[in-house]
Amino acid sequence: MAFGSGRRVSLPPLLVAMISQACAQSHVTLAGMVRDPIAMSGAKGLGVAGNYVYVAGQYDWGISVLDISDPANPTFVSSLVGKQLIGYPRALTIVGDHAFVTRDSYPYAVLAINITDPSNLTITGSFETQDSTVINGPNAIAVDGNLAFVTGEYSQSLMVLNVTDLSNLTLVGYVASSSLSSPRDVRIAGDYAYVTSFNADALTAVSIAGPSNPSIAGVVSDATMTDGPVGLEIAGDLAYVTSWMKDRLTVINVSDPTSMSIVGSVYDGAALDGAQRVRITGGYAYVIGLWGNSIATVDITDPSNPTITNSLISDTQLYWPENLIIVGDLALITAKLKGEGLQGEHVAVVNISNPSNLSLVSSFGEVPHSILEDPDQIAIKVNYAYVNGEEGSLTVIDISDPTSPTVVRHVYDPKLDGVEGIEIVGDYIYVAANDYDGLVVLSITDPANPTIVGSIQDDDLFDGATDVKIAGNYAIVTAYSEDAVTVVDISDPSNLTVVSHLKDSILDGAENIAIAGDHAFVTCYSEDTLVAINITDPKNPSITGVVEDKQRLDEARGIVIKEDIAYVCGHDNDWLVTFNISDPSNMSMVGSVQDDRLEECWSVAVEGNYAYVTSWS
Repeated sequence: MAFGSGRRVSLPPLLVAMISQACAQSHVTLAGMVRDPIAMSGAKGLGVAGNYVYVAGQYDWGISVLDISDPANPTFVSSLVGKQLIGYPRALTIVGDHAFVTRDSYPYAVLAINITDPSNLTITGSFETQDSTVINGPNAIAVDGNLAFVTGEYSQSLMVLNVTDLSNLTLVGYVASSSLSSPRDVRIAGDYAYVTSFNADALTAVSIAGPSNPSIAGVVSDATMTDGPVGLEIAGDLAYVTSWMKDRLTVINVSDPTSMSIVGSVYDGAALDGAQRVRITGGYAYVIGLWGNSIATVDITDPSNPTITNSLISDTQLYWPENLIIVGDLALITAKLKGEGLQGEHVAVVNISNPSNLSLVSSFGEVPHSILEDPDQIAIKVNYAYVNGEEGSLTVIDISDPTSPTVVRHVYDPKLDGVEGIEIVGDYIYVAANDYDGLVVLSITDPANPTIVGSIQDDDLFDGATDVKIAGNYAIVTAYSEDAVTVVDISDPSNLTVVSHLKDSILDGAENIAIAGDHAFVTCYSEDTLVAINITDPKNPSITGVVEDKQRLDEARGIVIKEDIAYVCGHDNDWLVTFNISDPSNMSMVGSVQDDRLEECWSVAVEGNYAYVTSWS
């Protein structure tokens, strides 16, 4: 059974599933699964304990642990993942042997996670609420003694929890105010919680002397100095606040929380562009710039005149930095890795031992370590499944025991970026790579150890390469953005050559391919068509027939052929359509079915008397 391929789609955390063939075909059950252990997509929350870094990956619903005992070579340790358990983790702070994590998915929650054994994280307890007036969009968190303070981005609130009993966190009190509009960070000093309020352009002091009844004590706001405040750090009587809108770090005197005043500020449109987070150590403030892809060193020995002494800007290693922590001589930054068409969240390690000469040490992230990042294509040979990852990867999974699939190898190469079509013939895997705009061939003579043996790339001929099928010594490749089909001679996999290129407006949005006899049948997303192409002469392919149906074939995608019948997914209107293709010049519809359970159907496979259809429903 093989599914027809389609445009890239991000699948939920159930990454690879095997259908139990022992059960009746009318009752499909899950036999086993394997998932990517690295949960760093949407990395924001960041904490450190000893030699371990804890990263909250919002879009992967998980917490990942990295070992940084060797800063030059961070390694993955473990993760705790689950949509229901972790949900949408946003902020993370560590106190003792527990990490406290905010969950910004309904019901909103704060989780206490035991990190005594970094290789085996467990949830000790939590506080959940469905009351959006108390907390809505929990983001920042700070823990002081037996109390946790959590900001609600959409409820304009600060919530106080008792965390004495980690197995049973309880609500103590909360305050909501326009002075807390879109809060972004929180710090505790004495009897006050200090909150940066993005929409209020303010630093707000909240009295927490009576935790059951917190109240607004003071507000300082300036249209320039505190415009769009995000990051916050308290040192003595001074607060350091980043201004995201004005590319600034502003110093505020908080010795009297009821009457706070601005002491000094520094602006830099490059090094502080989109100033995001700030951390202080050794007379310096370190600030990351979201838009600047930067980290800057600010000398704060004279708070009235903070000055930038150095900055490190990297559009590849520090792209879109979100969070920052300082560990000794190291700054750890959650950011994106961007380059060669690749992009993925990672933790960048920066050496700050010399504040005047910041340098990048290393990084660890989804690229190239994530083994199953947004998979959507799979091909099977005997006991191995080959699964693509979004950012240039191919993962080999042993499925000899379908109830316990195991990852045996992970291959990463920029040429595999945007894998959309996978075809196995003999000892080779043929891959259509959408972002690479090319065809890549891997040898699987050793099935557990695929290696790239050949490739061909062309921004025009393979623009938006989507699918590949093999006919003899030729690979037929669809180019979605080129509205074309390209034929490649694969007789020598190490020396691929283009033999023909068929471009036609009727192939607009060429998607998926199925081969039957001397014809290739192509679904065309933009034209809502099924096109038959004669490939008897691979050097001169020609269109034989076309069938169009704006209703049933709207956004035509997946296709599979059994005998003289083509089964085609009509993605947009939720159809599965069958066509008689015995005469390619005069294809005719045989039957069709539309059902909400086929919502945005993607791909189709046929086994016996049943069609198996994937959908987004």
